[in-house]
Amino acid sequence: MPMKMKPLLWSLVVTAVVCSLCLFVTQWMGLADDWRIFVSVFLGVLLGNGCNRWLQRAAH
Repeated sequence: MPMKMKPLLWSLVVTAVVCSLCLFVTQWMGLADDWRIFVSVFLGVLLGNGCNRWLQRAAH
């Protein structure tokens, strides 16, 4: 994967992957409650932003 991806695009990609993984796991375990879906999306956003910042630091 090219490191010159736009930071926002990279953040969105990571967020989407993490959210889909979390949703898949919660549905597979039969735990697809509203609050769990919200927490999964929130964690996905946090991880996406964290990876984005880490990559920006590594690129400099």
